[in-house]
Amino acid sequence: MKLKRHIEKDKLIITEFGGRHTYDDAIDALDELIDINKGNKEIYEIVINSDDIELDFTQRQVSLLSDKIKSVFQNFERGASAVVANKDFIFGMCRMLQAMIDNDRIAVSAFRTEELARLWIQEIRSLHQVNRMNGIST
Repeated sequence: MKLKRHIEKDKLIITEFGGRHTYDDAIDALDELIDINKGNKEIYEIVINSDDIELDFTQRQVSLLSDKIKSVFQNFERGASAVVANKDFIFGMCRMLQAMIDNDRIAVSAFRTEELARLWIQEIRSLHQVNRMNGIST
């Protein structure tokens, strides 16, 4: 498996990565994410990295990737992106990207399990819903 993506009934996007991924693969996946979300003001996604994932990025490409993610998130008013990673190295990379793409509209966090990621997404969605009801922009 290289990349599998599906959208659940509640519009939660699940993207699963496995195998070897290059910088170009990551950019293609982000471009596809924009395409499937055209016209949406919100984005909620869980990115799951399988145990066999290998990232083939240079240090410069990690920086460019964080810039690309920031630009993707500018397309949305609010949302959340949870990344699930079991491997220590991948988890650490996800935490680093989390710090690099910190954004006031899109919450980003890394988790060890899909269950924790889903709970966090639910909390963020609930917070956004309450804020919308109270006329607070998030």
